[in-house]
Amino acid sequence: SWGGETYSAALHQALSYAYSRSVTIVAAAGNKGRNNDSTPLYPASYPIPGLIAVAATSDSDQLASFSNYGKLSVHVAAPGVSVASTVPGNFYSYMSGTS
Repeated sequence: SWGGETYSAALHQALSYAYSRSVTIVAAAGNKGRNNDSTPLYPASYPIPGLIAVAATSDSDQLASFSNYGKLSVHVAAPGVSVASTVPGNFYSYMSGTS
């Protein structure tokens, strides 16, 4: 997942501007198994009203062991374990993550 623990005022401003123009912002919650409420991961943790932070679930609809979470900062979860994905060379590979 793209993101990090370093706050960027420029990125926050850019995403806030996008939100003010009715853009829906969806961000990966992160793949470190951490609570984003106590250890923010950006861009998922920017306080932008329309931002949707997405965690990963397993095939049994449980939070994936690697997925970040947060009662206040992560909004939804979606399948994220062993998901078929296209890879270079016109192939498929099974991948996991919140992205």
